[in-house]
Amino acid sequence: MAIAALLQSPNFLFRVEVGALIAAGQNGRDYTSLEMASRLSYALWNSTPDEALLAAGERGDLATEEGVRREAERLLASPRARGAVREFFSDMLRLSSLSNLPQNRSLFPQMSDTIGAAMREGTLRSLERQLLDEEAPYRSIFDSRTTFVNAELASLYGVPAPTSGQFAAVTLPADGRRVGLLGEGSILAVTSHGHASSPTVRGRFIREALLCQSIPAPPPSVGEPRALA
Repeated sequence: MAIAALLQSPNFLFRVEVGALIAAGQNGRDYTSLEMASRLSYALWNSTPDEALLAAGERGDLATEEGVRREAERLLASPRARGAVREFFSDMLRLSSLSNLPQNRSLFPQMSDTIGAAMREGTLRSLERQLLDEEAPYRSIFDSRTTFVNAELASLYGVPAPTSGQFAAVTLPADGRRVGLLGEGSILAVTSHGHASSPTVRGRFIREALLCQSIPAPPPSVGEPRALA
């Protein structure tokens, strides 16, 4: 029973970071330096802190904005950050659903067994390049005309295929309609029905995934949605 209690304890199942009181008599709390080490490592590496980060936490370095920034820049410069960035955006943008796209091939002739994976890889490589390699502002992902394509994606986007036969960066036409994250085939695919696009699904995706807003339930007078013929 003692072991069962340990395994079910929130302190075993979750990373518990409760912080410390900002000052006596105040309700606000700040993360301790060691708690910030844990948050930084799991946010940027998706793993436990290394010895240098733990040492910074024990010294109290992470109780200051300067100390947090210094360690965050060190973690982001590591190759370990790339895997965490890819996993973060895969979850945030719901890219896992690209493995089972419902698009009707008679309506979408470029649909294939491999295009979903190609879309996901192109989007993740584009985010890696902009946010890690170029250190561009986060807002730039919404208006950049640079993305990554292989031969299959190049055909879909209407741009020349990479001569290497592998994924390569391309610049989309300046007068084209495809631009930024919301123009990526991956995002358009996961926010569509199998037979048509859906402004409603895409609007909900923007509200929830990008703006971090909660959409309330419809009022009772709306009624149940009718199935599409």
